[in-house]
Amino acid sequence: MNFFVSALIQYKNFLLILIFAIKKCEGNPKISWDSSIINKNLDKMILEKESSVMCDNEEIVNLEGFELKNIPMNLVKSKTIEGISLKNNKISEVPSNIFHETPNLKCLNLAQNKILFKYFQLEHDRLKKLILDYQTETEPNEILSIPQKNVSKIKFPNLETLSWKYIKYDIFSSTLFPMIKNIYLSDSNLIYVASNITHLFPYLKNIHLENNMIQELIADDFRNVESLYLDKNPLRNLWFNAKYTNLKILSLSNSLHNIDITEINIPSLKTLDLSQNQISFIHEQMFKNIPFLEDLILSENKLLKFPNLFYLSNLKTLSLAYNLISEIKNINQLNSLKILNLQGNQINNIDKMAFLMLTELEFLDLSENKLQLLPLDWHDNLSKLKYLNLESNFFVNIQDMKLNTLINLRQLYIKNNYIVSIDLNTLQILPQKCTIYVI
Repeated sequence: MNFFVSALIQYKNFLLILIFAIKKCEGNPKISWDSSIINKNLDKMILEKESSVMCDNEEIVNLEGFELKNIPMNLVKSKTIEGISLKNNKISEVPSNIFHETPNLKCLNLAQNKILFKYFQLEHDRLKKLILDYQTETEPNEILSIPQKNVSKIKFPNLETLSWKYIKYDIFSSTLFPMIKNIYLSDSNLIYVASNITHLFPYLKNIHLENNMIQELIADDFRNVESLYLDKNPLRNLWFNAKYTNLKILSLSNSLHNIDITEINIPSLKTLDLSQNQISFIHEQMFKNIPFLEDLILSENKLLKFPNLFYLSNLKTLSLAYNLISEIKNINQLNSLKILNLQGNQINNIDKMAFLMLTELEFLDLSENKLQLLPLDWHDNLSKLKYLNLESNFFVNIQDMKLNTLINLRQLYIKNNYIVSIDLNTLQILPQKCTIYVI
């Protein structure tokens, strides 16, 4: 038996749990062998990006993938149908009055067809959401133009959401969508964004421009825009007029390789994503003018130490996952923090006082690091901690985690460590309502 256990220890990815006392004791923590349990993705908890638009109406006609080459006249006659999906067909023309017999249509999905915009003449007074993504006859490098004679036939007076991916058309100079609120223009090789976008689209709130060729954005007037997604753009210049900017969400993931941002001047900002930018150092004044920031993602960068976030006293969620941090010392000024993600670093030492000021912390992810033990009383003042992930470290027993006074802990993840046994005495010192996930 000893030889068998020794052999298993050689493989970190294999965890053998031996429960020496099988009898059930009321109030003891639970042990779960449920391998279907998926840990919380803390970065997605911070910012859930809506990458695609769909028709989610209850009354919908689904005609996806029917090889339709045209839309039959009076295809749907109904006053109750609110959604029609014609995605993934071979449609090339969209006549002006094709959906007149569906007067209460609110969502139309025409993605993945062969629509030629010289034959696009659609109009509908009540349509709220239009999806035109990835037309197979469209070349992304070709600047599309809608013939002037057709522009007058295109009318969407109440359209609020437009998904226009992989289509290069200067929509920002368009007057076709006077009520637009949400726009999705990713994968379109766009190089330009109007600096006074609020004048063009006074109701616009959410802009998705991921994976384009935008090098410069001078945001002179973004006063109505609440969220802006510029991920995967080769930005070289980025400037916001603080007086006329009310952004709440700014996403700059994988877009700052050619620019060194030393200061972000958007006082209204609540959520900021700076992930995947090879950032190795945070300038001391970088966050000085975003004092109300609540969510910050700095994952997948090159940070060697926990950054100085002195000005972010309102921060509630922070991700530093997949950096190069090796030690956690005293974390100051983050008294409001609820979620901290340190997954996938090089952490081998955590100071006893590291988390002393994080009295509101509820979720802590320390997985995929190099921890062998945690100091005694490391969790003093972490009375609200509910979720702790210690997977894929170098612990040989649970006692080295020093968890006995985490009274509100509900989920503990320990797989892929060197732990080969959990006895009843160990369980009795853990929080009673905690579930331990071992595989």
